[in-house]
Amino acid sequence: MADFTAGEDTEVTVNKKIPAFMLAGTNSGCGKTTVTLAILRAMERKGIVPAPFKCGPDYIDPQLHRMACKEVSINLDGFFMDKAALRKTFFTHCTGADAAVVEGAMGLFDGDMNFGGALAPAGIAQALDLPVILVVNVHGIGQSVAPLVSGFVNWNKNVRIAGVFAAMAGSENHVEILRQSLSNNGLPPLIGYMIRNDKLKLKERHLGLSLDDYDEDFFDLLADNLKLDWEKLEKFTQVVIPDGFTEVKSDYPTPEYRLGVAVDEAFSFYYPENFEKLHRSGIEIVTFSPIHDRKLPENLDGLYFGGGYPELYAVELAANLTMIQDIRDFAADNKVIYGECGGYVYLTQAFVSSDGTTYEFCNLLPGRAFLKNKLAALGYRNIKILQDCPLGKKNSSLKGHEFHYSVVFGNDTDNPLFESVSLNGRKELCGSRNGNVFGSYLHIFFPDAPGLLTPQSTFLSPK
Repeated sequence: MADFTAGEDTEVTVNKKIPAFMLAGTNSGCGKTTVTLAILRAMERKGIVPAPFKCGPDYIDPQLHRMACKEVSINLDGFFMDKAALRKTFFTHCTGADAAVVEGAMGLFDGDMNFGGALAPAGIAQALDLPVILVVNVHGIGQSVAPLVSGFVNWNKNVRIAGVFAAMAGSENHVEILRQSLSNNGLPPLIGYMIRNDKLKLKERHLGLSLDDYDEDFFDLLADNLKLDWEKLEKFTQVVIPDGFTEVKSDYPTPEYRLGVAVDEAFSFYYPENFEKLHRSGIEIVTFSPIHDRKLPENLDGLYFGGGYPELYAVELAANLTMIQDIRDFAADNKVIYGECGGYVYLTQAFVSSDGTTYEFCNLLPGRAFLKNKLAALGYRNIKILQDCPLGKKNSSLKGHEFHYSVVFGNDTDNPLFESVSLNGRKELCGSRNGNVFGSYLHIFFPDAPGLLTPQSTFLSPK
C-alpha cells in the first residue's frame, strides 16, 4: 500500500505534496456519494487524515463526510466564491491533511452556462488544478465504458481525468471487462470499483439523502466493500500546496456578542464558512436544541435558526411549549432573531402537514407553511436587501441559494425583506420582518454579507 503519510506531525508545511482529487460523476445518482464516503472511511481507518470537500451549496453530503471520517467538510462553490477564494478555501483546509477528497455535484460538466462552466464541478477542478476520478455507474455497461469515458476525457482538455471508478459493478469478471476496455483504448485506468450490494444504498427523502439512518457499522461496511488501487491513486493525484497558505487557527477576537444557534435533528443546515465568519466577527456561538432543550441558554444577544427538517419534527417542535415561549419572550425583549428556510418556517405561525394537521410554531412571523409534494424552489439567487436587517443595510447585496418543498401562505407580501433574482433573471420578493424578527427561505453565504450579524450591526449592539 502506498504511504499517504498519516499525519503524526501536524505542523504546517508549504509546498508539500498530497494526494488530492475530485470524485465527479457522469450524472446525478451515479454513486459518487457512496464512493466518497467509502474512501473517506477507508482513509480514516488507515490513519490517513483527509480534508473532505463538497462542490456546490449542499448541506447534507458534508455532514455525511464528517460522519465517515470525523473531519469537517467544506463547501467549494463557484457562485459564492471566485477563483481566488476557491483556492484560498481549498488550500487552507488542506495544509494540515494527508489527502484531500472533493465530492462533485450532478455530472462533471453540469452547471449554469451563464457562468461559463464555473459552477460545474469541472470549473472548480480547473480552478484548483485538481485531477478528477470519474465515477461511472457501470450497471449494464461493458466495453461501452470506453466511448463513454472518452467523451468525458475529450470534452475539455483543461480538465484532467486521472482515473475511473466503477460503481455498481456486477462481478469481478465484469470489472475485468471494464479494465481491459479502458486500457485497450488508451483511456485513464480503472482505479477502483464497488460491487452492487443493496446494503450499501443511501436512503433518500425530500431535500436529499437521509441523515438519520447510518451508524459506524454502515460506514465500515462501505469501506469493507471498497476496492481501490491506493498506489495508482497516489501516483496520479499528487497536488502541490502552494506557498502562502496556513492552517486555520482559532485565534478569534474576544467575543462581544453571544449568538444562540439552533442545532439538532430539525436544524442542521449551516455552512462551516458561515460559522468561521461569525467567530472572526467577535461572536460567540452557543448551540441549543429547540427539540430537546426546555429553555434557551442564558445571556444570549441574538438567535439564529438555520435550515433543516422542521416539517419532519413538527410534533416534537410544537410540543416543546416552554422553548417556544422562551423564544417569544426573547423577541418581546427586542432582541434579534434570524431564520432561514427551515428556521424561517419555525418562526411562522404554524406548519400544516400533508394530512391537514396543524402544528403551532413560534408565531413571530406571519403566515403558515405547507409542504408540497414537489419542489417549490431551487437555485442560486442574487439578493437585494429591501430593509435594514442583521445581514446588512437596505439596498446592499447578498448571494444565496434556495431549495425547499414547503411554501408559506399568508406572509406579509407588502413588507418583504429581500428581492431575489435567479440566474435566469426571474425576480421575486421574499421573506418578512416583524420588529427585530427576520426570516426568509434563502440560505445566505455569510462571508459575502455586508452586515453579517456582527456586533457593529444596527441590531446587534453589545449590551
